Amino acid sequence: MLVHFGKLRLRLVFAVTFVVIVYNEWVSYTVSKFDWASLPLRASLSDDAVRLLFVADPQIQGYRYEPTGLAGYVMRWDSDRYLKNSFSFALSHEKPDVVVFLGDLMDEGSIASNDHFADYKSRFLSIFHVPDDVKVVSIPGDNDIGGEGADVVTDEKTQRFDDTFGKETYVQFKFVEFVKINLLTQSDSYKNIPKKQDGHFRIILTHVPLLPARQSFVQKVVNTLNPDLIISAHDHLARLLESDRQSFKPKIMDSMEQKGRLWNIDCKSQNLYEIMVPTCSYRMGVPKSGYGVAIIRPNGKLEYTVLWMPERFPQLFVYFGVLLFVLFLFLPFFCCHCCSCFASFRHKERY
Repeated sequence: MLVHFGKLRLRLVFAVTFVVIVYNEWVSYTVSKFDWASLPLRASLSDDAVRLLFVADPQIQGYRYEPTGLAGYVMRWDSDRYLKNSFSFALSHEKPDVVVFLGDLMDEGSIASNDHFADYKSRFLSIFHVPDDVKVVSIPGDNDIGGEGADVVTDEKTQRFDDTFGKETYVQFKFVEFVKINLLTQSDSYKNIPKKQDGHFRIILTHVPLLPARQSFVQKVVNTLNPDLIISAHDHLARLLESDRQSFKPKIMDSMEQKGRLWNIDCKSQNLYEIMVPTCSYRMGVPKSGYGVAIIRPNGKLEYTVLWMPERFPQLFVYFGVLLFVLFLFLPFFCCHCCSCFASFRHKERY
């Protein structure tokens, strides 16, 4: 009778565990789509429209600040797996023309040895696999080359990142021009960028937001490049800033933390807009993570939304609950079995 009862418990555990794993690791991504804003499908767009996917602050975990041993391995493995699954899901759903990585690609890139940096690069490319027919643009963040606190930027760190992810300051795809700006180094390489062509759409890519900084460097950059839009990251949140091009004082700060929101922006207006893209990692201390998506048309009209992904920490808590559930089911059975074995052993000792 006890053995039969144990088999029933074992089947129940397998069933519950199977359902939880399938939902957390696969079904939850499909469910999350119901909270996304509806963007025009690729097939319904004109050939001139450009579709962009923004990846901000993935910060793949390193070795120095993570626990050692098995705990650290499991934490890195789970973070990498989440990033890979979520990115693959966003990529297959949107089918972008260009994927833009907005810095802080690694958590410990700036302080990594060359061997560790090579390992992080290999993991990064494995996680964020982009098809050959999709354009990739990458910029560094402070975790990649330094620039925040005591972690200073050096030529060696910058060169190492550029050699790995590309060093072009100016990239063009169709009518969209991307210009990389680094507020951390305040490099003047932007002065060598060609004048914006008529009918083109110019985007400044920066890891650290520009408009909130309100520095003279920012004003020089904007006046020289005359951008239609600024895209940034760093703060791990989804925000929209609108500023007067003369004063650079933000007039509107809107949030996209609410699911299902869609921003329609006329970037050819007199105002300058900056979109802050949220982190795609659940390890950044914010409850939500996702990927930015934009559709840009030749007339300067832009549609932007965030593809919010399943929240990972609640899923991990569910796994912990399942573990407690398993212990609750089998602990009495295990105790009874141990007591029975102990009683049998004592009985043999007596006789």
